[in-house]
Amino acid sequence: FSDSPLSMTESSYHKASAIIMKKAMATEFNHLTVYDISGNLQMFAHRQTPDSYKFGFYKSPAIHLNVSKKGEPLDEGGWSSTEASDGFELDLKLDGAMPDKEQLFIRNKAGILCVEAIIPVFGTDYDDDDNLISVQYGVVHGLKEIDSAFMERLHLLTGMSVNLFAGSTLSMGQIDSYNAIELNNLENDDLAKQTIKVSVQGETFYAKLLPTKSQTGLSGAVAMLQSNDIVNFPVVF
Repeated sequence: FSDSPLSMTESSYHKASAIIMKKAMATEFNHLTVYDISGNLQMFAHRQTPDSYKFGFYKSPAIHLNVSKKGEPLDEGGWSSTEASDGFELDLKLDGAMPDKEQLFIRNKAGILCVEAIIPVFGTDYDDDDNLISVQYGVVHGLKEIDSAFMERLHLLTGMSVNLFAGSTLSMGQIDSYNAIELNNLENDDLAKQTIKVSVQGETFYAKLLPTKSQTGLSGAVAMLQSNDIVNFPVVF
């Protein structure tokens, strides 16, 4: 985006941010934000409820907002502006170096494991010699909760019970009474590769803990559990 006055590009901002919102809504992302190459926020979509998104764009010093609900036409007259992101998380600036390659993490957000993706945005331009070159214009940052559907698919693929831990505490799982782990043990790669025995309400399970990592370190773990009774079940040929 250029530094032109908002009145000159307002229609383009509205259309572009609506595209971001529709993409977030279609893929059920909790957050979808676009930053320019300098790390400045451009557009965003934030999931308020399962059926509605707050979305818009940032043109310093104002955040321009609208709300869209599934199954309802977009209210073009519903735009408003504020200088504070009231009621939802919104980073106006990305810290650190601008990523030039796709990055994927698992983040612990308020006790829920989320997939976090940072995707560079490239386009084409001409250099001083009129040669066509690839140029990075910014990044798209996305955050999506890992839901029960993921857990069920993993269970069907492995035949094992699945628990998701955000930090050291249970986020969601198929064995609710197995609700805490020693997360620090997973800092050791050798320990993280081991299968351990755990006792849950008097029943023994074999467990494999797969650590999840965010940009800042360990964020939790995926626990795969198999009952000792199933492991030791006699098979007759």
